Amino acid sequence: PTSRVRSIPSSTRTPHTRPPMSSLRRTDLLSLAQLRNDGRRPGEIRRMRVQMGPVDPSSACAGSALVRMGLTVALATVRGPVECSRRSDELPDRAVLD
Repeated sequence: PTSRVRSIPSSTRTPHTRPPMSSLRRTDLLSLAQLRNDGRRPGEIRRMRVQMGPVDPSSACAGSALVRMGLTVALATVRGPVECSRRSDELPDRAVLD
């Protein structure tokens, strides 16, 4: 008697049957490893970097900071104090963000 190898149609495969590794996409691998698309674990946050004073202090700003988190970059500068044109506009306990 000869043995015959027969393939199982994809519609009848059990849920735990996986395709060969060569046909897995990166997103499939990340999903199997329970990772996000950028490779981080579910509870892991992006790396955050802060650079103090990236803007030249001789410019119009009194201070600055550059914050990077993943692909997001924010530059914050501090200028002032600036005199109000009308005394009624003064808010001594607050700051204005532009």
